[in-house]
Amino acid sequence: LRRWVKIMVIREDTTVPLLFFHKLLAERPFLLGKNVNVRGVVSSVIGPKTYIQDTIRDTLSGIVIYGRLDVYPGEFVKVSGIFQPYRGLEEIVSPTLKYREYVGEPSPFPVDRLTHARELRSGVLIRIDSIRIDTPYVPQGVNVRIRDKYGNTGNIFIDRYTYIDAFYPPDTIFDLIGVVDEDSTSAGNIYRIIPRSTRDIIF
Repeated sequence: LRRWVKIMVIREDTTVPLLFFHKLLAERPFLLGKNVNVRGVVSSVIGPKTYIQDTIRDTLSGIVIYGRLDVYPGEFVKVSGIFQPYRGLEEIVSPTLKYREYVGEPSPFPVDRLTHARELRSGVLIRIDSIRIDTPYVPQGVNVRIRDKYGNTGNIFIDRYTYIDAFYPPDTIFDLIGVVDEDSTSAGNIYRIIPRSTRDIIF
């Protein structure tokens, strides 16, 4: 071929693999502003955000469905909506639920460093052990810096829609379960982990 040809793969059931939404920026205009079908298992529901995750070719990826769906963690869903990223977070907006079936809540995907809880894992429920925190207080609604055992940094974010209040950590080291989220600021993209309940913060 004399020039590159871009190809997008759609499954037989018309859904786009979630992995595709996290490709390079040059490939995203295919779908920006377009109505798409996606499918996956609900990993978490936090306020108006439904996080779903999907595996293709042994790669686990996720996306956020923004808008009321009335679904629950552990349900396998097929959703139609507009692909419209918001502040760095890959989102499907104006969603319509087309199919649902309970298959069981996904187990947290283990990662050994915070650098593995970024773009590709947005929407995925993960677990990372031996996290360090330097602050004596963790408020709601603020990105709080955390470090893994290799010195990589990330953030914990206590969302007001979860069952967690602001708290004083009883120790500086803990294990963390949560859904991977992204927030864009003037300083760049901030990747953060949002625990679902106090059981996700293990001291």
